[in-house]
Amino acid sequence: MSRRSHHTGGAGLAHCLLDEVIARWRLRNDAELSRLLRLAPSSISKIRHRHAPLTAEVMLRIHEAFDIPIAELKRLQARQHLLDHAAPLDAREYR
Repeated sequence: MSRRSHHTGGAGLAHCLLDEVIARWRLRNDAELSRLLRLAPSSISKIRHRHAPLTAEVMLRIHEAFDIPIAELKRLQARQHLLDHAAPLDAREYR
């Protein structure tokens, strides 16, 4: 599975939580998400590229703007953590 995201025009890495919000609300891209969250576009970019953590403040903004339960946001954040820290699979092991 590719880590590229179609939500960023192919320019960014996939991110479970950001991509879920963008897909669910049919947003065009990270720039539109940043406008709705009243964040600088660079903030979303830094989160997507793993240069900044997804903070509690950003999670609260997502919760308040899109009414997504905090428990669901935490689940998506945990999934992203697992994906970011998973060992790459060796295809030869599965032949």
